[in-house]
Amino acid sequence: MMYLVDFSGTIFDLSAFEAYERTRSTREPFEPGELSRFLYPDARGFLMDKGNAAIIVTAAEQVANANFMQSALHGIPRIAVMYTGGKPKGESLAPHIAMYGQSPVFVDDSPEHLTSMETSCPGVRLFQMCRGEREGDGRWPIVRSLVELP
Repeated sequence: MMYLVDFSGTIFDLSAFEAYERTRSTREPFEPGELSRFLYPDARGFLMDKGNAAIIVTAAEQVANANFMQSALHGIPRIAVMYTGGKPKGESLAPHIAMYGQSPVFVDDSPEHLTSMETSCPGVRLFQMCRGEREGDGRWPIVRSLVELP
């Protein structure tokens, strides 16, 4: 089974990173592994376990965020990242979805991206990530950890 996994809010704690970024005295590139502490506790194990069966899908631009992703994912082998460059994730994944096999799983915390996937990629199993006490909107099954995915 193929897993298409959102980055910010699903495997990466953006709020904790933003607090760290406010205290950081330099704007130099991130060191390898400097940002890995902001991965949610279940993320590293999930990505290591899934290996080539997991792809991180982010709405970010590749040129601007490659160093950021490399630092956050440092030490996790065989991980692929798909950058949508701000385009809706469903629109970006639609041309490629058939190569991911039958019923790939997509998990994201954003209803906007889940709706995009629902519209553009029928047949993909959708899950809304709700970390902590956050509530989902009820349109998709909710998971609070990556280990809850099928």
